[in-house]
Amino acid sequence: MAPLIAEAGFPPGVVSIVNGYGYDAGAAIAAHPHIEKVAYTGSTLVGRWIAEIASQTNLKNVTLELGRKSPNIIFDNADITQAVNWAAHGVFWNHGYIVSGLPEGATLQNGGERHGEKGYFIQPTIFTDTHLEIKIVREIFGQVGVEIKFSSEEDVIRQANDSQYGLEKHQPGAARRAQAARGRGMGERKGKSVYI
Repeated sequence: MAPLIAEAGFPPGVVSIVNGYGYDAGAAIAAHPHIEKVAYTGSTLVGRWIAEIASQTNLKNVTLELGRKSPNIIFDNADITQAVNWAAHGVFWNHGYIVSGLPEGATLQNGGERHGEKGYFIQPTIFTDTHLEIKIVREIFGQVGVEIKFSSEEDVIRQANDSQYGLEKHQPGAARRAQAARGRGMGERKGKSVYI
């Protein structure tokens, strides 16, 4: 990455790349008074630790991406083309990676194969016939979408909120129109960031 940053014309010292483990390099970055922004992707436990360290120094801006997918709730009367387009954008836009085998009981609909020869990258992947107890629904991070069916609005809210992670709350136009047709909203849905 460093050669590409230099090739792009960034002046020396604007971008610093620090290699190391969280307990030494990560702690030093989170605590340093001259660093104004930290972004972290990983576990909730370490994310809390980073936020705590950052709050004890200069209250730097901290962005945390702490696992699991943010639910996209699609009702049966939604504009399915729009709903699928937005759901796919949310899952596949930020191409991540996973280290996981095929899940028990789920059906692989698309992808699932290794992408490239280096790292742990996979093709964009979609699983159906999943439920909350399958590991990929709870723990997977990366370009993998899972479909979970629901029986009622109460059921989908319960499933969407059944997470320890701080997730986003997406409500694209298709979902809003479906809710308006049903005469109710998703105010009970928890979310750390809300997009409408």
